[in-house]
Amino acid sequence: MTSSVSASDDTLAEPAVTPAEASSQPRWPSWAPPLAVCAFTALLGLIPPTVGNTNFYLRGDSNTQFMPTFARLGDLVRAGNWPPLLDPASWHGGNYPAEALFGIYNPINMVNWVAVSMIPNLQVAATVVKVEFLTLLALGVYLLCREYGAARWASSIAAVAAPFVGFTLYWEAASWAAGLIAFSYVPYAWWALRRVARGQMNPLLGFLVGALTVTQGNPYGVLGLAVVGGGLLVEFVVSRNLAAARRLVLLSLCVAAVIPLVFWPVVVTSALAVRGDLAGIRNTDFMSPNLGDLFGLSSPTFLPGIEAFVPPMSAPVVYFAWFVLPLLPWLRGAAIRSRLRQSLALAVVASIYFLLVIGPTAVWLFRWPLRLTEYLYLPLGVALAVAMTQGFATDRVKARTAASLGLVGFGFFLAWAQRPTMLGEHLAAFALVAVLTGALVYAIRGFQRRGPALVLAVLQAGTLLVLLLQVQVFPENDSAGEWDFPHSRPQLSERFASRYTGTVIQFADLNAIQHKLDKPGRRSLWRNFLGGSMFHAIGVDSVNTYSGVGLEAFTDRLCMDFKGDTCEQGYRNLWNPVGPGQSNLAELMKIDTVVLDRSLVAPIKTPPGWRATVQTQQVVVLQHDSPYPWPDSRLSWVSPGTTVANAAGTATQETVELSEVRAGTTRLVFARLGWPGYSAELDGQSVEVSRSRAGLLAVRLPAGTQPGTLVVTFRPPGFTVGLVLSALGLLGAAALAAWPELRRRRSESSGSAQ
Repeated sequence: MTSSVSASDDTLAEPAVTPAEASSQPRWPSWAPPLAVCAFTALLGLIPPTVGNTNFYLRGDSNTQFMPTFARLGDLVRAGNWPPLLDPASWHGGNYPAEALFGIYNPINMVNWVAVSMIPNLQVAATVVKVEFLTLLALGVYLLCREYGAARWASSIAAVAAPFVGFTLYWEAASWAAGLIAFSYVPYAWWALRRVARGQMNPLLGFLVGALTVTQGNPYGVLGLAVVGGGLLVEFVVSRNLAAARRLVLLSLCVAAVIPLVFWPVVVTSALAVRGDLAGIRNTDFMSPNLGDLFGLSSPTFLPGIEAFVPPMSAPVVYFAWFVLPLLPWLRGAAIRSRLRQSLALAVVASIYFLLVIGPTAVWLFRWPLRLTEYLYLPLGVALAVAMTQGFATDRVKARTAASLGLVGFGFFLAWAQRPTMLGEHLAAFALVAVLTGALVYAIRGFQRRGPALVLAVLQAGTLLVLLLQVQVFPENDSAGEWDFPHSRPQLSERFASRYTGTVIQFADLNAIQHKLDKPGRRSLWRNFLGGSMFHAIGVDSVNTYSGVGLEAFTDRLCMDFKGDTCEQGYRNLWNPVGPGQSNLAELMKIDTVVLDRSLVAPIKTPPGWRATVQTQQVVVLQHDSPYPWPDSRLSWVSPGTTVANAAGTATQETVELSEVRAGTTRLVFARLGWPGYSAELDGQSVEVSRSRAGLLAVRLPAGTQPGTLVVTFRPPGFTVGLVLSALGLLGAAALAAWPELRRRRSESSGSAQ
């Protein structure tokens, strides 16, 4: 065990090394353990889709939103659009800056989008992306453990366990890809902030890690940065390391300068968004664990009574690791307390997240406290690795063994009490963990003689065996919902792209289809319809997309929910004029193809100017007879008496040449949504931008306007300011990096002058 170091010494957190580890270090280069962690984690990450269910990583939102949108974004990047600031063809799902969670400014995301767009099977693509970030998460936890003084063997145990925390695996990896990616950055950010503060890392690298965390776009990652930064500040202030505290604050301000670029569009757009009323403090108990649930953190089959989207909760979402509770009786309390002061951030971060986990359902924009369990387990896992590094207590063996087995039995009782009908599964889990605990006790008793190798082997093998058991008992997260769309993009494209051309809108009862997925021949249910953003994965420009934002005026008019589901009234509204003297909504949106579910819309009459190209018992497909005016632009309507000589557009700009403008007020309507961020100029003079009653972009030219060139441009709200602030943050980090060298040169110059 290493000797204690003065709390004010910058070397206080250098990794402690046990005698057994020290003797083995010359045989293993420093890069070998983290490489082994990555390889083993990647292997374990492949177990759920191979042993459990092939759709394991394609549940819920990953199926309807993330993977299809990743493919779409990859196509946009390959076409030269990065960052993708707007995709008007995705309608209410195409305002990526306001959506934020896709992380459009993050270059690592960009690489993954391109990769997904080049993989023809979405199931394979999902597995590749999820295993990638599970592996990166493990590496980040390993580095963080080493930063806090944990030995390599102990760090690897915590690192491999972290990606297979119940919520991380069954919710984040299976469904909420953005949450998984954001969480995977947090241990790196913690590691980097602490090392920069201690003078062990270049501030520019620390800024880069922090900026990647922010630009991922998930607010939980930014919350993690704030909580970690606060914990580190307490740690350095209590240890009176004021130089480290000062460096931490300055670097944190540099990283915080990136936040407006990413999140200012969210704030500005929220007033018009479908989910604009989410902010607040309230408690509905939805996706909220209670204090008693956390006692099941080492029970592999414990299913808490937490309300979920598809009840009851069908995955072990509060599971941490099988060995956490059985290890507690063997940890050396005195040795742990001796390191508490120099590892105080672990306690502070854990305490804050503990309160948030058992707190209200929503606190401001952060809802569903179950999402925070992985953030709570992160500092606990690091603390456990640090504690194991201090060695194990081996006196009173019988009492400690009884305590460990008692905790295993208590976990079994909690699991059985919560779900008595699963007695067989609970007994299997109890038997496995009891045997592993016995092996662990044997390994601990020989720890001083043999070193950590046997303890490491038992704990890592146990993680593997428990994961195998869990994916057999819980092959997928049924609580996240199932869509089971076909996975082959080429096959889907062959089926839909030739039939559904141009701008497509679908009116179908997706919920009714989803509820039939447990019946034979379920794949045939998606023969004519797709949900969420799946159409965009195959290049079909569908109005129906998944959106966490949504423009309320538009979605209300079409009766469209966040996943693109619709109702019959939305179809009726499609044929109604939007404003006085204007065309109907279908023409203003330049709709080319209307797909109708006969079970939702009846009777179906073909409107004038349209023809039915497909009519079956399930679906009717209507197509517009003639091309719309201005085919190179999204301009769809101008006031009578105004003549357009030419119009052309890109994703973020429309250029309209007006050869004649009527004497009175003139309006132009575009087949794109009127998000905040649009501006318009006529020959360099600003003109008014508004939106129609259906939320479409409109431009108003005052009476007496002369012919000229109208340019309409979209930039995310606060875009320029955000770029400037981000650049200032980068320059600030560069200054922090250069300051020590400048101070050294000044000192040398002063010394030579004397």
